[in-house]
This record gives sequence, structure tokens and C-alpha cells, in this order.
Amino acid sequence: MSRTYVKVIPTVALLLIAGFSVSAWLVYSTSLGTDYSKYTFPLWTIPEGSHMYTQLRVGDLNGDGLDDVVVTGDYSLEAVFQNRTGGFENRTQILPSGSWDGFVLEDLNGDGSLDICALNATHDGTYLVTLSNSGTGAFAVASQYLLGPIRHVFPYRSHGSDVPDVGVYLLGDHNHIVLLHNNGSGHLTPDVYLSLTARNILDVLAADLDGDNQDEIITVQDNGNLTVWSKSASSRQFSNVSRYLDTVQAKRSAWLVIADMNGDGIQDVGLASNIGASRGVLVFLSGDSINVEQPIIERYYDYTWLGALASDLDSDTDTDIVLCTQQTVLVMENSQSGQIGGEIKFTGFITPHSPSVIALAGHPSPALIVLAEHRGWYDLNLIDLVVFWREERGILP
Repeated sequence: MSRTYVKVIPTVALLLIAGFSVSAWLVYSTSLGTDYSKYTFPLWTIPEGSHMYTQLRVGDLNGDGLDDVVVTGDYSLEAVFQNRTGGFENRTQILPSGSWDGFVLEDLNGDGSLDICALNATHDGTYLVTLSNSGTGAFAVASQYLLGPIRHVFPYRSHGSDVPDVGVYLLGDHNHIVLLHNNGSGHLTPDVYLSLTARNILDVLAADLDGDNQDEIITVQDNGNLTVWSKSASSRQFSNVSRYLDTVQAKRSAWLVIADMNGDGIQDVGLASNIGASRGVLVFLSGDSINVEQPIIERYYDYTWLGALASDLDSDTDTDIVLCTQQTVLVMENSQSGQIGGEIKFTGFITPHSPSVIALAGHPSPALIVLAEHRGWYDLNLIDLVVFWREERGILP
């Protein structure tokens, strides 16, 4: 086990070339008046007084081979498309109305284009809305279901299925996870219900931890309990296969990530969580023995996390980790030795006029990391976009 306490001093370096295998990164910011901005383009604006719950997803929406960005806010679901010169353009409002509290970006009908499955909170409850992509980045509502108060939505892959199902976590008296079966054309119907005894689920995702081509469901509670739920391909019932109780309780917020951190070919479960004011922890548990009390990685930081991301950043086939704070992004290279090798690869890109990052997204490919940030201390209703590319990507001027 690796237990490390790290105190990182933020710097203002916007291009940091360290003695590791991560290549140089270029920073493109939408913040007006910033010296290092190469492109300036307003992404979107949230109306005054709105409750800002923002999520980002990255993927090729129009089939041109370039990663585009989808964003959600209280009042819109929007896309912005990357062009051949490394900028973004054609800001498009996919759906103009509703309170969009989360979404997944997946090919739901097997046509090779990324579709959207989004949560739309209304006075009647929360609708799960499926949007079909024409292949050009134009979306149309394919179906919607009223399921009650939903907090999380995630893709779930069943054994032998070419397209993902969709899972949702229902709050309140419902307190269960619902898997909606995908018939292959993107039509979703509620299929399997997983009742949860625990409440206050902070995050939930699905991943194949045992190599049987069937996803497990991982949940984390605010008290630190991390639970893995599994079922066989022929069964409709989930069983609680393991539970890890972190020694540090009272989690305030948490993010789950999946990565092979020790080179055994098995996906491990990572938990980045806040355990107090300006205090964060990063824990990785081995996917093949997640009930073991000793994590393979455990590090503490003088930071409050605002997001976590797993992505191969240096093209070595290992999944690296990105941790986001208000004014610093920490990138840890995965050496697959049971450790997170290296230190900060770049940091300090948040300017004094953009004090708070509110969302983080990336792509499994090593090309792109996107952040959403507040534009100013007093204009917290204005949102900008910050984009990171690897210099060697080839499309940059």
C-alpha cells in the first residue's frame, strides 16, 4: 500500500515540461483579456440568479474525427464544435428548455454516432430524455420517461450487447438504481431494479471489473462506504459482492474513476473525495480484491476536489489521473507499478478573473481536456471554457 501526504504549492506555469513522458500541453482559454489566450470564444451564459449545475462531455458529434463538447445548465443543453484549426465554433442549442441535471454521451442505436441520454428535471418529476444523433451533430428527441427524482445517469453494458443500456439512481423514498434495457435501436425500457439500503449516494458508475464482459455497478456514500454490485449474464438479480469502509468518514463529495493502476490487466476503482475544508484524498482499490482493507494507493492533499478524470494523457496505454481544484489541475502519470508516478504536470491556468472551476471533462484518447469556469469573482453567472490539447496532436496551427 502507498499512503502519501502531499502538500502542493500552486504555480502560475501555463506550460510545464517536466522530466516525465507527458509531452507539452497547450492552453486555450476563452477568458477575455488573458495574455495567453490564442482563441477567444464565448461558450454560453447562464441567466442571472439561476442555479448552476454544469456538466461537460467530450466526443465526436458530427463524424469529422474531432472532439466536440456538450454542456448542460439549468436552462439548456448545448454543443460546441471543434474546427480544423483547433478552435471551437457553431455553438448549437440542442434543447432550449428544462433543467438539465446530467447526461451520458453514447452510441445508443449502433449507427456509429454519439447520442445523448439526459436528465430533465420538471415540476412533475425528472424525465430521462433520449436524443438521437443524425450523424451530423443534429439531435432529435427519440423517447422520454418520467422516472421520479433522479440524481445520476450512467451507461451500463450487458453481456453480449452491442449497445449500452442506461442506469439511473433515484433519490428519496425510491432509493434504488434502475437499469433501462436498450433494444438496440436506442429505445429504453425499465428492466432491472436494484434496491439500495444505503442513502446519500455521492457517485455511481458501471465498469467491467472481472473481465466477464458484464459491467458491475459501483456506488460511494457520503460516509465513505464503497460498494460493488454484480450479477451474472443470465440473472436479473444483483448481489453485493464487496464493501470498503474508508477510515476517514464524513465525505462531503466524491468522484469515482476507473483505471488499471498496478498493471495486472484488471480495472481498479479510484475514489477522489473531500473529507474536510481544503482536504482531499485519492484512494485506489484493486478491482480483483476490492474488499481488502488495504488500498493500493492512498494519498492526502491540501486541496478540495471539484472533479476527477481518468484518461491516457501520454499515449503509453496507461490510464492517468486528472484532479481538479478551484485554481489548480493536478495531472498524475500512471506508471502501473502500484503508484501514481510523477507530480504536477501543469497547473495555474485559472486566472484571478476566473476563480472557480465548476466542471471537468475529457476523452479516453489523450487529446483533450475541457474545463468550465466562472469568468469573474462577481459575474458568477458567466461561464467560460478552457481547453487543453497535447502539442503533438497535429491539428494545431
